[in-house]
Amino acid sequence: MNFQIQHLSTLSKYVGISFVVAVLNLAFTHQATASTEARTVAIDMNDKLRFNPASWEATEGEDLRLVVTNSGKVRHELVIGKEKELAEHAKQMLEAHSGHHHHMNNAVSVEPGQSAVLNWTFKSPGTWGMACFEPGHFEAGMAGQITVKPKHSH
Repeated sequence: MNFQIQHLSTLSKYVGISFVVAVLNLAFTHQATASTEARTVAIDMNDKLRFNPASWEATEGEDLRLVVTNSGKVRHELVIGKEKELAEHAKQMLEAHSGHHHHMNNAVSVEPGQSAVLNWTFKSPGTWGMACFEPGHFEAGMAGQITVKPKHSH
């Protein structure tokens, strides 16, 4: 997988401790490379502990450019995965003692007032989720849903 993250502001503000969780099976997704043909999806994260939009659609195989903005005053993150896997990950995060910040190809952590870009492609249709695992955020409802439609409808 080709991981590429581009901060729209100072890259040096992106700091994270690697925390890899085996339950996030990303075999059906992958990091897309930057593409001029990618569709841009703007996602705002705020201190009401919500994503805006909270739900959106994509098409299998579509290159996406997720522009993730933190309009709040505390750090937020966006992690993509199957909804069941995200719920299990949230449970493990509550039990973790070694910090929680993600530095995985399916996640981006954004400081207050900053933005970041996550290039992404879903390789299979279905229902996917997005979540913030900053302490207490997921439990307060900071999660969303992504519906990925098949590339070719029958």
